[in-house]
Amino acid sequence: MGIFPHDGGFNCRHCVGLIRNHNRRLLMVADLTPCFFEEDVFFTLFCTVDLYSWVEKEPDCSKILDKQQWRGDGVLTHEGLLWWFDFSYCILACDPFDDKPVLYQIKFPHVQHELPFAPSTINGDIHRCLKVSEGSLRYVQIHGPRHEPVVSMWTLSSNNPSEAQWKPTHEVRLAGIWNHETYKRTPLHRDVIPTVALVNPMKAHEVYFFLDKHIFSVNLQNSSVVQYENFEDLGMPDLSSRLVHAWQFPPELTEYHHVPGTDVLGATGVYFLNQYDSVEDFHEEVIAATDRSGGT
Repeated sequence: MGIFPHDGGFNCRHCVGLIRNHNRRLLMVADLTPCFFEEDVFFTLFCTVDLYSWVEKEPDCSKILDKQQWRGDGVLTHEGLLWWFDFSYCILACDPFDDKPVLYQIKFPHVQHELPFAPSTINGDIHRCLKVSEGSLRYVQIHGPRHEPVVSMWTLSSNNPSEAQWKPTHEVRLAGIWNHETYKRTPLHRDVIPTVALVNPMKAHEVYFFLDKHIFSVNLQNSSVVQYENFEDLGMPDLSSRLVHAWQFPPELTEYHHVPGTDVLGATGVYFLNQYDSVEDFHEEVIAATDRSGGT
């Protein structure tokens, strides 16, 4: 099953949302398209419920108080809403099933020192991520002076965008991670700023990072490395939070092992979609693995 883009085409393929309605009977694809006129900003919402035709909606933008250029970094589906986000600007959240959806604006936290980087059309912002963990939106950013960078996390106080505010949750010096015994026991380079990957969806204090051809997670409560894996031989491209998503894999299909000489866990049952020629090939491997484990 597939659908052709609407007449204007997708403004950003990373910003096309997929959502079910509240009774979970209808499935919608929604694309938020910005329009700029002098100092004003308008958005058009292209939606499809039947997955064959598009409907154009004009959302209520009266809640957007700070109007800037919108570039779009991604979209999340959470608590019956679509949450579009632009890391340089804000989150715009709405229920696209409403006849006239109201776009609520949530500005991202301001930090004093942002790390310089050149945004990539593929990877986007490598120092930030927005993910859902333990039922709340979590925003992670690496920032600070170049000689003393920190990784910070904020948690959205409510899933109601009309009243949500950011609350600081963690702030950890990268030097504290690099100097931790669990980090020293891995082959990971020190004093190299990693790429933010994602937040553990079930443990909000655990954040994943990419560094060279490695992925590792850190417990922000004590700066320790929890998991580590090398995917250098998998032919993977450079990755960022825009290109990776986490979901709960069946426990019987995930095999953990200790990295030799360390207390760090490696996960040999972690699979990357990029390893397969198509999503269908990945699904076939999951089914085969389930059959081998005696699952249903």
